[in-house]
Amino acid sequence: MAVKRNRKMIRTLLTKFHIDDLTIGEGIALFNEYLQAYGDAAVFDACDYADSGHIAIYQCHLETDEEMAERICEEEKWERQPGEQDRADYERLKAKFG
Repeated sequence: MAVKRNRKMIRTLLTKFHIDDLTIGEGIALFNEYLQAYGDAAVFDACDYADSGHIAIYQCHLETDEEMAERICEEEKWERQPGEQDRADYERLKAKFG
């Protein structure tokens, strides 16, 4: 897996609500409420878990320089780990079996 050096879109959960037995009017009222609270840049995602549906409202933004640097460091660390573990296993087995 190559480290991705492009900025990613970050989604931050703002709220979620159950939609079971929600009428269209109630749904529209809730969306209007969230539109007023979070603006039209907020996005939603409909999910269905264990026969219970809900809507999650997210705010999206591009990674900041700090977030991007932290993510790249983590991804680089993940890429190194398998090779380092393989090398440690090789050295251990080499010492044990010659």
